[in-house]
Amino acid sequence: MSSHGLMVKDGGGRAMLHTDSMASSLVDVIYLGGGNGERAYPELAGFALGVTQIYGPTIGGGRRRMHGVGMDYGRGHPVVRWWQQTGDVAPTTLYVMSVR
Repeated sequence: MSSHGLMVKDGGGRAMLHTDSMASSLVDVIYLGGGNGERAYPELAGFALGVTQIYGPTIGGGRRRMHGVGMDYGRGHPVVRWWQQTGDVAPTTLYVMSVR
């Protein structure tokens, strides 16, 4: 697996996420518009995954929420799960990072 640097900036050009300072590699980028789901990574058995969640604009007020996100290793490899929390959920991007 190779390492990839990633920088996510907000609309004003400020860095919201900068992976060069993390001892990890970018594995996946998942866009969530709502609902529940999961993504399995059998090729990453033996790795620990972490998820950083950056959510989109809360148009119509600040009552929109981020998705709930969890990690499961019960199958012998990492599985990322997400679910819509109660209320209105803002569009969310998940950045899945791996650490060995």
